[in-house]
Amino acid sequence: MGYREVGEPAHLVGWSDGALDTLAEITAPPWCFKADRDEVTVEHSLAVVAALSEARLAVLPGMHTLPLERPELVNWLILSFLRGADPAPDWSAFTG
Repeated sequence: MGYREVGEPAHLVGWSDGALDTLAEITAPPWCFKADRDEVTVEHSLAVVAALSEARLAVLPGMHTLPLERPELVNWLILSFLRGADPAPDWSAFTG
């Protein structure tokens, strides 16, 4: 859990296996992201998001190691979500 960036507890969880029906127990507004060249399919990610109440999904260019490949992008998106910011970033800051 982290307090510094959002001022209250924040839970970050990685999940890729298991029963989708157990996701309905999550009450916090979830944000899911995946890389477009990951082993997890977009269809599976859409099923995960559908099983969650009020979830958002971001599909980003990259592979399973996306947080290591593009930490500036992933960190910015995570912090924006945790702060409740509009999810429409200025992508020009992350190109090049």
